[in-house]
Amino acid sequence: EGENNMGMRTMEIVDFMTKQCAWTLITCNGGNFGRKGDKREQQMVFRNDEHVQHGENHVMVELRDIGYVEVNGLHDAQDLQGSLDFFLRQRWGCTDYKCGLFESSEKYCDRKYVTPGGFYYRSGPTNNLGKRTIELAHYLGTQGWSLMLCNGGNISDIHGRNIKREQQVKFTRGRPGESTDMPLLMMELRTLPVDHCGNYRGLVEVNGPDTNGIYRQLSDYMMQTMMARSCGPQPYCDWLFQSDVFRLRESTTNWHDYKWNGRLNGESNFGRYTMRLCDFMVDHLGMWDLIACNGNSIDSVFRYAKDETMSVTGREQQLVF
Repeated sequence: EGENNMGMRTMEIVDFMTKQCAWTLITCNGGNFGRKGDKREQQMVFRNDEHVQHGENHVMVELRDIGYVEVNGLHDAQDLQGSLDFFLRQRWGCTDYKCGLFESSEKYCDRKYVTPGGFYYRSGPTNNLGKRTIELAHYLGTQGWSLMLCNGGNISDIHGRNIKREQQVKFTRGRPGESTDMPLLMMELRTLPVDHCGNYRGLVEVNGPDTNGIYRQLSDYMMQTMMARSCGPQPYCDWLFQSDVFRLRESTTNWHDYKWNGRLNGESNFGRYTMRLCDFMVDHLGMWDLIACNGNSIDSVFRYAKDETMSVTGREQQLVF
């Protein structure tokens, strides 16, 4: 099921660097590789400031669509434990995780919850982790904790199927007088492969409240500059757009390489449209700041001919304002 203690160890390093060394956590991201995605990496970047910029107390919540929510860093959040537990139980319907009969007693996180059936949306690469992330961030904002960083990952079986998604969400305690409950908006840029030939759909998923009519403003902008079509609310996001501007290239023209390494592993223009959306939100509208940005890729495996399979890479980018 992808059990690991990377989140717990990450929070131990973050505590040491921010509390003992007085360095500021700037960014944190994780990666998965290997045939099943079960080889993991985690990068943390710290900056040596005169004083810690974003607060010394941090909490990480990991959303795992196999059916769990894991929490780390609660020793820094005694005041948050009760309200977070209430939210997870009453709002999300979670229950405490109980170890199996032959399961190891080794701890992989501070607290682990089991989510109710249907809580996570799973349909191939499509998921509702972005929507759940914004729900959690809005609630913790009312409790004095600000969304700081988030990043996603995935694992699968050896054939590239049965994809399991993960999302790490980091929060920091707000400083005295700091507003932590400002509205948030997440945009997810995605390409969704549709066949083994490398054809795909371009999508933009939006999650968060319609603050000051931002949905209409986004719709007008993307229709004019990104050839977007509005698809309305979906079970996995608050609003969906389909766009035809995303471009992915092959990394090779050799069919043997296609077979072993998959298709669409080359260049993409996701960076270009990431910056255009940032410019629109931050500079043109002037009411939003970019909080977090992370990228991910995920393989879709298609069967063709009789017993042949082909992996096609889909790109994803999350932006939180």
